Amino acid sequence: TLIIFLAVPFSAVGAIWLLYILGYNMSIAVWVGLIALLGVDAETGVVVEAGHPLRGQSVAGKILVFPTGKGSTVGSYVLYRLAYKGLAPLGIINASSEAIVAVGAIISNIPMVDGIDIAQIRTGDEVTIDGEWVTVRRVARAGQGAQGR
Repeated sequence: TLIIFLAVPFSAVGAIWLLYILGYNMSIAVWVGLIALLGVDAETGVVVEAGHPLRGQSVAGKILVFPTGKGSTVGSYVLYRLAYKGLAPLGIINASSEAIVAVGAIISNIPMVDGIDIAQIRTGDEVTIDGEWVTVRRVARAGQGAQGR
């Protein structure tokens, strides 16, 4: 059991290093993806990972944006359970899909697209998925105008 308990933090650290090496922007959208299949309570849809900047927030009704999935089949179960409880995300966007997340999305009827340059999506952007199309509307921030892309 010690190996199992140690695997989680080492995996998280590895994921953060990979994001850094690949040059991804560490926005809240990316953080949501990192914890989406590990640090989310499958019964409530709330982020429960200690110290996580999104702790206490729900993934329900949001589009999760993250580079790729990683982990065991528990990720598919978490997505399925969230869908069963009506707490699933509206969609998943990956730079590169991974089997565990894809299976979870399929069995949970959650739209998922990959091959997307997620570095172009920022926290707070309005994102929609329509089939294989992803639309991002840049939400105006102080001193900026809204842009469509």
